[in-house]
Formats: sequence, C-alpha cells, structure tokens
Amino acid sequence: MTRLFYFILILILVVIVYQYLKIYTSFTEGVENLGGPLKGDNPQGKGENSPFLRTKIWENVLAKYGPLQTEAIFPKTYILPKDTALFLKEEKSYTQYIAKTLFSGGRVGVFLYEPSMKQNLSEYAVIQEYIKNPLLINGFKFDVRLYMVVDCKKGVFLYKPGYNVYTEEKFDYTSKKRSQKINQAYSGDEHYDIHKLPRTTDELFAYNVPYDQIIYDIGMKLRKIILATPESICPMPNTIYGIDIEILDDFNSKIIEINSKPTTKFKDTPWKNNLTQKLRDEMGDYDSNLWIQIASPESLF
Repeated sequence: MTRLFYFILILILVVIVYQYLKIYTSFTEGVENLGGPLKGDNPQGKGENSPFLRTKIWENVLAKYGPLQTEAIFPKTYILPKDTALFLKEEKSYTQYIAKTLFSGGRVGVFLYEPSMKQNLSEYAVIQEYIKNPLLINGFKFDVRLYMVVDCKKGVFLYKPGYNVYTEEKFDYTSKKRSQKINQAYSGDEHYDIHKLPRTTDELFAYNVPYDQIIYDIGMKLRKIILATPESICPMPNTIYGIDIEILDDFNSKIIEINSKPTTKFKDTPWKNNLTQKLRDEMGDYDSNLWIQIASPESLF
C-alpha cells in the first residue's frame, strides 16, 4: 500500500513537471528579446540602440510633424520622466491610460494605469492614452502583428500578411481587468476556435474589414516614422522589426510600437509559421504582391 502510494505520488509529480515544461516552452517560443545588451554593446539595433525605441519614435515624429500628425500615427504618449508634469496636468478621470516599462516583450511590462501609480511613475518609460474605439470582432479587442524589413541596399519593405492577437475576454473600456483590456501575446489555438476569431489578416475580409486599404495607410505612417528618425536605421545589412498596430472602429489605425528582434519562427503553431515562412523565403527579393516598399535606400542613413 505504501509503495503504491509513493508510486502514484511520483507519477503525479512527473505529470505536473511535464505540463509546466510544456507551458514554459510554449511561452518562451514567442518571447521577443527586447532587453539584453544596452548602449555600446548592441550591433543588432536591440535595446537602447534601437532607432525605434518607444521613447524615441514619439519624440522624433513630434519634432518633425507636430502634435496633430503624431497623434494620428500613435496613441497620445507621455515620455517619462520628461513629461511627468505634463501628464499629471493633463490626466483626465474619464480617460484610461497604459503605463509601459522601457522593455516589455510579450506585454509583460504593460500595465493598466491606476491613479495610485503616481507615486512610482519613475518605474515607467511611457504612459499612453488607452484607445477608446478599437475595432472589435465578436466583442474582442485585438491588435495585428506585422513585420517590416530594413534592407540597407534596397530600402524598407512592409510585409502585408500579419496575425491577430486578442484579449482573453470581451472588451470593456471602463473595466480594470487586464484580461479585457490587454491583448494576449501567447494565446493558443483554442481561443481562436472557441470564439470564432480570425487568425490572420487575410481572414479579416470575411468580417468586412478593408485590410487592403488599412495596410497602405500603415505603410504611409511607417514611412513618416522612418523619415523622422534622425539616426541611421541600418545597424545590420538586413533587420526585421515587429510592428504592432491597432485597427479602430472607423478602420483608421494606430501604430502601438515597433519591436526589435521579433519572433519569426513558431514550431508549435503551423499556421503562424507558414505566414512568416514566406517572409523568410522572400527576404532580399520583395518582388511578390506580399510586400509594400515604404522607403528607399537613400532615406536609411
């Protein structure tokens, strides 16, 4: 009896460890390496050397194009600590905000802002107004992950296909529940299937979303960001960036962030891996209708 008890106990522990490792592997498969080496040790444009760091792109576009055009590209953003006083002055009780640390791959460093956080604003890099009118599909908010390639010999190209990332629960702007407001980075296929949610941008047409119009608008916004970037965006001959965008209920769009070193291989998610496989196969050519050229090589230096 005692041996049987210990055998069952060991078996249960083995199952628990196996499930933990399975979840951990699934999570880390898609984690973007946004931290790592800082300035001075960063040949890939990662970390503080990235030309598209979240604290840089807002200020660069604001300096070149002014507040009206900048707020048409991004959610209104406050760079901390420089804009701390401005944020505290402009903060509105009826407006929701997001607080972000400097590096927050996989939404780990993204938080719903609470007034109690005023005492610790130094812990965050930016505060953004939360988008009030996102496009919803079956009640769920989502953003789209796209990819942009900076090819220092040929220019900058936006890869048109992308995949959709949803909230865990149906969206409610007034809610303080993370599951209703922050999109999941690592949701499994079950979430798409149970709630009948389109996985890719190609599937958005079935929901009357004019994606072909939206993607060209995104390309123009990215072009403005590139032209507003004062430093070279060519740390390597070819660099892939992950672009997170949100579609609004009027089919306008906002660029949420541009991520260095995004994941492009998904061994446990075949449909997602197939989408990015074409990107990897066509790197250097960009001749198919899957690409939009948004900048020439001359604008990269």
